This record gives sequence, C-alpha cells and structure tokens, in this order.
Amino acid sequence: MARDCKIFVQIDDGDIVDAEVVHGLYLIDSDDTVVAPVKDYEMQEYPESAAVEIYPHTTKKPFDYTCNMLAFGELPDVNTTVTNFYDSLFSFTEGIDLRQAKKITIYNEYKGVKISGYAKTLSGTDYYPSLTQYEKGAFIFDFVLYVADPRTLMPWNKPS
Repeated sequence: MARDCKIFVQIDDGDIVDAEVVHGLYLIDSDDTVVAPVKDYEMQEYPESAAVEIYPHTTKKPFDYTCNMLAFGELPDVNTTVTNFYDSLFSFTEGIDLRQAKKITIYNEYKGVKISGYAKTLSGTDYYPSLTQYEKGAFIFDFVLYVADPRTLMPWNKPS
C-alpha cells in the first residue's frame, strides 16, 4: 500500500496538525533514518595485534533529522509562510532575541515514523518562480530537527 507524502506536526503539547493544511508546507522527501545511530564503541588498539579490542556496550546517540519541504507562492509570500512556521517553533523573550525551542513531534506518514526534537535550521535550497502552471512559484527548503532523545524515533502509522 502506497503512503501519502505527508507529515503532521505537534508543537509542545498542542494539537497534531497537517503541515500542508495548517502551515501551507508540503513534504517532498525526508530522512531515511528508521533506527537511531549508536555512539562509538570504546576501543583499544595494540601494535602487536591486527584486531582492536572493543567494549561492546553502547547506547543510541542524538542526531539530525531532515525533511525537505515545499511552499507555494510568490517569493515574499513564501518567505512569510516559512518564517511564521519557524518562529512558531520557539518562545521569545520580550525585548531581546532570546529564543527557547519548543519540543516538536513530527508524524511522518511518508516514512512511517514518529520523532521528537527541536528546530535546528530551516534553510532554503532554491526558489522556482514558475515550477507549476497553477502557482506563482515554489520555495524548497530543508527543515532540520535536532533529535536530542533518539528513543523518540519509533514506527508510526496514521490512525484510520
């Protein structure tokens, strides 16, 4: 059964919303990570041996999770759309540019995973002024989530 190329976003304890419907953001592709990486093993090498001795215990480690996204519209409009979404991922201190990241949970219907982390970057890759005949243009960008707790990466299927 084919999956939709769609993600749902939850900010802190808010509602789980369709990124396309609420934020005007479309998922193009996303990270293929379905199992969090593990920390490097402790190793000891000796010159008289071709092999290394390892301490075989490890744990999962934090990592970046990237979603390649798309916003339709003229450049000033998509800049506003993307900026508003990014700003919604933080709390701001009045009068200074101090941000506190909110916990973001992504429900990735495309890859069948659920993952939580904090906004890291949201960087544009290109703007296509006439990508489609129906829209004025399209802005493609990478939304990178820092997954501080790799145990939050788990299988997920959209409830029916």
